[in-house]
Amino acid sequence: MCSEQLAASGKPRVDGAAEKAVVALLKTPLISHGCALTIILLSNYTPLITYLPFASRKEVAVMAARMMSKGGSILSTAEHVDSFLNFAQPLVKDVAEDDGERWPKP
Repeated sequence: MCSEQLAASGKPRVDGAAEKAVVALLKTPLISHGCALTIILLSNYTPLITYLPFASRKEVAVMAARMMSKGGSILSTAEHVDSFLNFAQPLVKDVAEDDGERWPKP
């Protein structure tokens, strides 16, 4: 639902208070649930990160990677590996800050 509202806005990125709200929205289930992989695999979760600027995407990806490391998550299928690597892409690949395109492309 949230990603649908952001898509309807027509803006490729959120900023200011909206950026902080989306970051908080993405971090909260990582903290409260404890199993980052389960959260990343949710179909409505990952699309939200595409609306954040690079620095915020990286911040959320770092938290997810740390939670997976602490929780001992096992990437047991190709789908798990693909989902995690797509989510963690800001950690391994620098991208243009505001190139007008959403990342990763839906």
